[in-house]
Amino acid sequence: MTSIRQTDGWGKFHRMESAKSLPFRSGQVIYGSVEKINDPQRALVKIGQETVLAEMQTPLSEGGRYWFQLLAEHETIRLQLIAKSETAGDEAGINHAVFHLTKSWGLPREAQPLLRFLLQKQLPVVKEEVLQATKWLIATKETEMNLRAIQWMYTNQLPLTEDVFQAIKAVQQPDLLSNQLLKLQDLLASMPDDQKPDAIRTLLTTLQRMTSRMDDIDQTLFSLLKDWIQQGDREAYRALQKVGGWPQEVTENSWSWFAKQIQIHGKTFSLPLSSAVLEEHDAKKQLSDWIAQLQHDWQTNRSKASEQVRAFMTALNGGELPSRLSDFYEAYLKGELPDQPLLSLDDEAASVMIAHHMKKIGQWLGLNYEAELKKWMKADSPGHFDELKPLLLRVYDEVQLPALKEQLEALIHRLTGQQLLSQSQGPIQQLFWQFPLRFADHVTDVIVRWQGRKKRNGEIDPHYCHILFYLQLERLKETIVDVRIQNSILHVTLWNHTPQIEQLVSRMQPLLKERLEACGYVLSGIKVAAAEQQQKNDWLFSRILMSHSGVDYRV
Repeated sequence: MTSIRQTDGWGKFHRMESAKSLPFRSGQVIYGSVEKINDPQRALVKIGQETVLAEMQTPLSEGGRYWFQLLAEHETIRLQLIAKSETAGDEAGINHAVFHLTKSWGLPREAQPLLRFLLQKQLPVVKEEVLQATKWLIATKETEMNLRAIQWMYTNQLPLTEDVFQAIKAVQQPDLLSNQLLKLQDLLASMPDDQKPDAIRTLLTTLQRMTSRMDDIDQTLFSLLKDWIQQGDREAYRALQKVGGWPQEVTENSWSWFAKQIQIHGKTFSLPLSSAVLEEHDAKKQLSDWIAQLQHDWQTNRSKASEQVRAFMTALNGGELPSRLSDFYEAYLKGELPDQPLLSLDDEAASVMIAHHMKKIGQWLGLNYEAELKKWMKADSPGHFDELKPLLLRVYDEVQLPALKEQLEALIHRLTGQQLLSQSQGPIQQLFWQFPLRFADHVTDVIVRWQGRKKRNGEIDPHYCHILFYLQLERLKETIVDVRIQNSILHVTLWNHTPQIEQLVSRMQPLLKERLEACGYVLSGIKVAAAEQQQKNDWLFSRILMSHSGVDYRV
């Protein structure tokens, strides 16, 4: 065994790093090259960007490249030779190093893929950490999933802790997030009322809201009204305006116009704002109070609440039901509701409402909880957290039922995993979302992985990015869509095994091209490929792991 240790001889001639200043840890496996040998026992060894003055007990070749294990004590550095390797990616050298470390550290064979990955990527390899990671690796039969989780932890320099590992693993589970939410919802609903503290009731309401049918138009309209009136959400207002059909010049703050319309056309429906003269502040406050009452009615008298929503939309449209809603409600009254009512609206109205619904679900997950909590604490003000993650944490602390705590913990890990998969590395931003979506009686998950560069102001740049969509659809089954955008030029690859899918895509391509051009994008083409049987979630998360190569960093 060849050992090399730092000596004090050539400091005045060469830049030299001490053990304390080197960006390595004792016991770490590193790759280095012998830069210069002036006598049989001393050499300069370059490790990354650092140069170490070392003493050689066994001669090495000048210019030779080797795998070493670094051992540091105080001012002394010893580099223990593991294997010779012409390049850091040399397979023969890496395989030799893997075999040597597996044997000398007493590792099982299952650890070899992890060691090989770490050496190939030149990531930190330390015995204690590899031993701990190996325990996680072989703890369950989900070896591939475990390995991907550990690889992600290393690649993104995350703490090598049990909680982080479980979070990255949980987000890869093949069981749909929507199924987990529905199971928890059923369990909470089955509990006796006297065993439901406020936190459980609030969590149950949030779960019901997240798993409700996306094609429930009344629910969607109410959500839009609430966001506009109580939170001043401009996008929600614009969506209502498209569906409602009232004049474009009426802005979200035209409270006097809304008051006048309701005073004239809303009396029949017992809507608020019945005073003859109202200031804008009064109109906004009364509407906000009405929304609060409507939210209560939504839980206790859904039929009444739905009628109020329709009445409001009718009043603002001059006393007539908006044409974009009339066909739907006529079918509703006749009992001829289509399988997907929301999609029975025209394209523009449906797309606006679907987009808003998906955006709200993303917010309801509560993935910004920690950031919001920090902001509230800094302001010394109590926060109001009714999103999913903070509610799960709160209920987990309050309940004792083992089965319930197990479900809560699994969901907490899964949401934390989503947060950990969203990373910012210099000018490159990577975001990950996984959320439930329900059409009619079919519930599924939507997984979106977005990667792209950031603008100078920190905002994401939608014209230079790479997006992966993963969906389990009722008829098309497993579908993966890979979208690459460079300078607003968009190329799509679609993976799906449905027969004749190419013909369907070909028929839809002109419409897609037209819609993209309206948004400022140019469609360069759509490639259709058959999804391999083994792809599934494994394929998706393998792509996420390798996502650093997904964007042209030169742009």
